Amino acid sequence: MAANRAPENPYLAARQEWSERYGSYVKAAAAWRIVGVLSLVMAVIGFSYAMYLSTQVRLVPYIVEVDKLGTAVTAGFPEQIEYADVRVVRATLGNFVTSFRSITPDAVVQKQYIDRMLISTES
Repeated sequence: MAANRAPENPYLAARQEWSERYGSYVKAAAAWRIVGVLSLVMAVIGFSYAMYLSTQVRLVPYIVEVDKLGTAVTAGFPEQIEYADVRVVRATLGNFVTSFRSITPDAVVQKQYIDRMLISTES
């Protein structure tokens, strides 16, 4: 019980008094600071992992042939996906941008632009 006895030096006595009054607040603040830093680190790691997963392609096409009654006849994976020619992609994107950005005071022509843009987004 020597810790309860006040030291003879007034500076040590003041230090002990300050530790008794505010020491628990300092410890609590340090604990919350550690919790905050750990939470921030976990959030950064989780966000980084989510960004990494979003860059990975996990789409596997699966083909199912259905007859007139709606039952599956054959199913399987395609051998190779055929991609469109670069010229076709450029022309389609060009038509989409033209239809999207064109503005005219004629309501009929504007409706045609909108319909053409919506059709190009569906396919």
